[in-house]
Amino acid sequence: MDIADRIYGRLGRGVHQDTQAIADGIAAERERCREVARKVIFEARMGDIDSDLRSIGHILDDRLSEPARGQP
Repeated sequence: MDIADRIYGRLGRGVHQDTQAIADGIAAERERCREVARKVIFEARMGDIDSDLRSIGHILDDRLSEPARGQP
């Protein structure tokens, strides 16, 4: 919520509903990133993907750059 308040503060406007929507969006994106990382780490442990750190980094970059489900 603090991050959302700072973003809206820089824009010079904002209401509680707007800052709450931004905070919810930030929290959802953090959770999506965590879930992607968990899946990639699990796949590496199971041997489903190359466990070389550079490969994992590229896979994470690719998957994190994909739009979240439900977003255009």
